[in-house]
Amino acid sequence: MIKLEFDVNELKNVIRNEIIDVLDSRVFNSDSDSILTVKDVSELYKVSNSTVYRWFKSGKIHGLDTNGVLRFSKKNLESVLNKDRNN
Repeated sequence: MIKLEFDVNELKNVIRNEIIDVLDSRVFNSDSDSILTVKDVSELYKVSNSTVYRWFKSGKIHGLDTNGVLRFSKKNLESVLNKDRNN
């Protein structure tokens, strides 16, 4: 008999990450589109993480919120934020 031992929290994280990957691939399905995290966006636009969260909550930028984990389409961000820069 084989006894399987695993950490419940580790299993939850694996399942959560798999779900996020599936949702990301369905929302951001273009091969030429990059999926960005809050950290990626803050580094790309040289703003704080708080600013990225504020932009998301205010509706300035759109993304996918999966149980508190945000993902953004680089193409969408570029079109929205570059439009703001030009105005």
